[in-house]
Amino acid sequence: MTAKPTDINKIFASNADQNNIEDPDSGGVDKYQLGWIDEKPPYETFNYILNKSDRMLSHINEYGVSEWDSVTSYPLGGWARSTVDNEVYVSLSTSNQNNEPSSSSSQWASLYSTIATPLNLGTAATRDIGAGSNQIPLNSNLGTASTKDTGTSSSQIPLNSDLGTAATKDTGTGSSQVPLNSDLGTASTRDVGTSSSQIPLNSNLGTASTRDVGTSSNQIPLNSNLGTASTKDTGTSSSQIPLNSNLGTAATRDVGTSSSQVPLNSNLGTAATKDTGTGSSQVPLNSDLPTKAWVLFQASGTVGVINSSNVSSVTDRGIGRYTVNLTTAQPNVNYTMSGSTRRPTNVGATMVVEIDQLTASTTSSVQIETRDVGNILRDPSQVSVIITGD
Repeated sequence: MTAKPTDINKIFASNADQNNIEDPDSGGVDKYQLGWIDEKPPYETFNYILNKSDRMLSHINEYGVSEWDSVTSYPLGGWARSTVDNEVYVSLSTSNQNNEPSSSSSQWASLYSTIATPLNLGTAATRDIGAGSNQIPLNSNLGTASTKDTGTSSSQIPLNSDLGTAATKDTGTGSSQVPLNSDLGTASTRDVGTSSSQIPLNSNLGTASTRDVGTSSNQIPLNSNLGTASTKDTGTSSSQIPLNSNLGTAATRDVGTSSSQVPLNSNLGTAATKDTGTGSSQVPLNSDLPTKAWVLFQASGTVGVINSSNVSSVTDRGIGRYTVNLTTAQPNVNYTMSGSTRRPTNVGATMVVEIDQLTASTTSSVQIETRDVGNILRDPSQVSVIITGD
C-alpha cells in the first residue's frame, strides 16, 4: 500500500512570478486535447500543469470531496461539496451541470440524509424483537401470564405467597430478623437507663438537667462563670478581643498615611487618579494607548465588519480597494497602518495590505489596497487592519 506523501500540501510554483505560469491553451490551440507532438514544451506551460495538479491534490486532501462548480458535468452518483452549507451531496441525474446542490433538491441529495435514513430497522421496526439470540422477547416469550421469572425456584422472584404468613417472614427474634415492638422491651425502654450502652433519661442528667453545667472540668460554664457582663474575653490583654475603645479615636487606628495603615480617599490623590497617567508605575488611560483602532472585515462578496474597535464601517471601493471609517477621528493624519489578509483559494501567492497611493487618507478614514505579489489588485477572503498614532 502506497504511503501518503508528507508534503502533500506543497504546491509547485506557488510563489512563482505569474508571468512564468502559462496555460498551454492560451495560444489558441487546444493542447490539452491534442497533447505535445514533436515540440518542446516551454517551462511556463510545465509550471502551469504541475501547479494546477498540486492545487487540486491539496484541495482534495483538505476537504475530502471537491467543491461543486458550475462547469463540471456530474454523473449519476457523483459527489460534490456545496460552498453554501458545506454539506456533501450526491448527484441524482446524469449530465448534472450548473445546478447548485443546496438549492436543487431534484438534482442533488444530501449524503448525510441518505446514509442516516432509518431504512435498515426492518418491517415495523421489529428487527430486534423476537426469541432469537440478542433479540428482545415479546410477552409471548416470557411464559404463561408473564410468570416465567416468578416462583420459588432459584433465580426466580418469589410471589407474595412465598414470603410467609402475612408477609412476616423477616420479622421476629431469630437471627437476621427485624424485631417487633414486643421484642424491644417494656414500653420500648430497652436502650434507656443508666447501664452501659443505654441512653440516660432526664432523671439521670442531674438536677434540672445541669449535669454538664458548672465550673468543673468538662462542664459548660454558666453566664455567671464568664466574668462581669460576659466580658471575660474582651479587653486589651493578650488573647482578649479588643473593645471599640481599644481601636483608637473613632475606630481610625489602622487608617492613615503611616506604615501598615490603610490610606483614606484623601491620600489617593486628586479624584483618585494617583495611579493613572503616563508616568512610571502608573496605569495608562485609554487615551494613552498607542493602538487607536482595529478591524477584521469580510473582504469578498458582501463586505462587512466581523469585529472591531473604534471602526464604524468598511466601504468597498472596487476590487482590492477599501475605506476603513473611524468612529472617533484621529488628531492628525500622521498615523500608521498595518494589516494582513486571508487569501482566497484561487490565489496561490501571498497578498499584502498597503495604504492607497491614489486616494489620500483623512483623520476619520483610511484608504487601503490589497494586491498579490504580481502587483494586481485582488479581493482576499478577510482583511485585518491596526491603526496606531497619537
